Amino acid sequence: MKHRALSMLLALVMVVSLLPIAAIATGTEENTGAEEQEETVEMGENDSQQGGDGEKSQLPTEENEKTAIQLYVEKKGGATSYTRYQYDENVRLPWLVYVNESDGEAVPAFNTFKQNNTVCYAIQKAADGTRTKFGQIEIHTNAEGLFALWKDFPKDLNWSEAEKADYVLMFHCNGRWYKFNAQLRAGSAPLVGELVLQYNGTNYSGEDGMILPAGVHQVALTLQTQNGRKMITSGENLEWDNTIITGLNPIDDNGLWRIVLAEPTGKQATGYIEYTDGERHTSRVNITCTRSYGDEVTGEVIKQDSDEYAEISDNLVTRFPWDGKIYYLGTAEYQKNLGDVGPFGQDERGVIREDGTYYDMFFAPRVFEYIENDYKLREDVRKEIEDAGYIFKLELLPTDHGCEYYPVTIPVELDSVDPNTERPVTETWEQHLVTEKSVGSWIYKVSIVKKSDGIVFAQNMSMASYLPNVYTYVPVTGNTGETISKSIKAGIKEHWDKLDEGIKELVETGRRNDFVVFQLPSGEINGQIEIPDTLSLVTLRGAGFEDDLISTTIRGGVKLGDVSCNIDGVHFIGDGTTNEYLADGVTRNSAIYGKGQGVYNGCIFENYYCAIHSSEDCAPAWGGWSSVFYKNGTALHLDTDLGGNLEMVDNWFVGNSTAILMDDALEEIYFLQARQNRFVNNDCDLVNNCGKTMWMSQNFFYHAAGSEASWEPVLWEKVTAENSDDVIGLQLKRKGENGAILAENMPAFETTENYNALGADGNPQYLNFLPRFDGSSKTMAYPLARTQECVSFFYPNWRNPNFCPQWWSKNDPYYPSYVQQGVTISENELDGLRFSSYDSASDKAVGTFEFSASAAETEN
Repeated sequence: MKHRALSMLLALVMVVSLLPIAAIATGTEENTGAEEQEETVEMGENDSQQGGDGEKSQLPTEENEKTAIQLYVEKKGGATSYTRYQYDENVRLPWLVYVNESDGEAVPAFNTFKQNNTVCYAIQKAADGTRTKFGQIEIHTNAEGLFALWKDFPKDLNWSEAEKADYVLMFHCNGRWYKFNAQLRAGSAPLVGELVLQYNGTNYSGEDGMILPAGVHQVALTLQTQNGRKMITSGENLEWDNTIITGLNPIDDNGLWRIVLAEPTGKQATGYIEYTDGERHTSRVNITCTRSYGDEVTGEVIKQDSDEYAEISDNLVTRFPWDGKIYYLGTAEYQKNLGDVGPFGQDERGVIREDGTYYDMFFAPRVFEYIENDYKLREDVRKEIEDAGYIFKLELLPTDHGCEYYPVTIPVELDSVDPNTERPVTETWEQHLVTEKSVGSWIYKVSIVKKSDGIVFAQNMSMASYLPNVYTYVPVTGNTGETISKSIKAGIKEHWDKLDEGIKELVETGRRNDFVVFQLPSGEINGQIEIPDTLSLVTLRGAGFEDDLISTTIRGGVKLGDVSCNIDGVHFIGDGTTNEYLADGVTRNSAIYGKGQGVYNGCIFENYYCAIHSSEDCAPAWGGWSSVFYKNGTALHLDTDLGGNLEMVDNWFVGNSTAILMDDALEEIYFLQARQNRFVNNDCDLVNNCGKTMWMSQNFFYHAAGSEASWEPVLWEKVTAENSDDVIGLQLKRKGENGAILAENMPAFETTENYNALGADGNPQYLNFLPRFDGSSKTMAYPLARTQECVSFFYPNWRNPNFCPQWWSKNDPYYPSYVQQGVTISENELDGLRFSSYDSASDKAVGTFEFSASAAETEN
């Protein structure tokens, strides 16, 4: 097979190379699963196709499941799981599809399974890892068409116990495995017209009761219909127990609600939500409310002045050997993308959001491998260890820094996306709910324990500190920077004077986050706003922010003293892209500058010499999200050695001379991440002079200004008052997942095969989708996003000949591609692609692999 020999060579090289090379997908002919059983099935009218004889040794393995093609309900991107209820008479599976690798289209799965000798399995996966056949899958064809049944459950089945296990339905045909997740639930499915409450992905209805700790939560309320569920967006037909449920309010038009549960007088109390339809039929969901904190901490704790405390506070992972290699055990925090999961510890964060809801924190023991100066998640190794008879445990240990009560912990099933396969996976995580009674420094102890004798194989301890967040709101008035500055200075002083000495001590010693939110007026503010030094955490919030509007415009900037200051929902307009200072020769022509640091959110920055400026004695931590930098000289300039935390997500950099300039004093920056941003028509996207190799993968780039392919994104629109032409603000076009800013009619690079072949003009077809980098230090940005949604990616091989960074030879037409270990690249993307093996110690490429026509001819 084409490239097969070279793929095998690369597999060997990966074991010994200084930095990983891509694992290559060698096509569909390979049998990725267990030995296929020989069966002959003749399909006739009302005949069924079934498989699996119940022998445990012949069941598909966990590895088969991991590599299987995901099935979806009805459509591409549909549900990947199905729930069977105890008293459900309909044993048909939903209509399933899978995604065709060649064109990305949805293919009806049962059509494929009918035409081939498909072997079907229904598997119960117990908590201890045991896999057992569970019932029978039959694929039928009759006058109604194709359908599948899941039947023949054990007659003495205890549904309450059965619902604790996980289930997977697997199908084997054409040498490939296909999978679909399932779950069992005791009781009945929601009836038509019945209220359904969803929390953390689990539905509750009818006789179901749910357990929630006191506090503020987000839930979804829906009404079961014949064809699915209808969102409930109004409280008109709802009633609830006001003793336990003290608040129930819709958040948006998508059925999300904020529910407030009062602290019970004892350990728990019971309430309900009830829905009444037009015919006065009622249905309800019962809610058991527990305390917002766990058991009281008693006995010994680890003391802050001990050597053990100091050692744990500096620790992240513990190394251990497995199968001849070294891996690392640590606590992991859940991320939607498994590629973003890393060891958890050395962390300090405030708990309880501004709206009172809990922060979403989910943890689990995980295995990592140290690659490219980073810890990479290795779920395959964890599964190997579990299959060898070990279990992973997570415990919380208290210290004498807070920790009055244990946090509430709840096991939950969460979906993630495996970046190597772009397929969803479901795993168990432990949700931690931390309130003011359980704040403090907690130790996360994770262990690998042999099931047979309880001997600890490996153990790690890391630490995180949780602080209470307390919010104070101060409205300010005026339309000049000077007036606003005086109001802010007076507001901070008045607020600090009102704090009692005990609270001040908590703030001064870092045991409490004290937020002061200054609500800016609507309209224009002219001039510079100054924020004085303070230990309080300041937020400048534009008018309309809570309603997703930008109704405050600052024609000037914000100068920060020694303060942490976040800025929400402001439209900043500068004094031209060529004027470094204003007319006074002292005031910078910048939206934000000074000693302080913070985060921008939902802002627009335009027409500045430098929109955000951090240099000299300033902290560089000006990351942020969901904002637009439009036609500035430089959008972000970072040049300081004071360290900081820099994360940029879901921003647009459009028409800037330089989007991001990183100068040569960033040695101590301790967190840098730029992903899912969009860079459009900038002269240069990133100038890297910081002395480090920077990684900017999963961003979208498009540059075609002045050409026939030119595209100017429209990212916000004016909003007028009801029944009026008066403009009340601007609104960013948040049309994407999680409120991402998206433009209409955007270009996309959709070619999936042989896209590295050069055109007749000698340029690659993705020329407009390449980044523009410069600077003396390296910047790597692969893979690149195909579309502005930043969810699918490609691996370009050719650089733009007009934009060659200083660190890369002008005579080399290739732009270096470095691929992390474990990433799978489809074979149709290999042609013309060149990979380099990279030595992180010397920061040099030490080996090259080319996938060209000539290489294919000589590979044997």
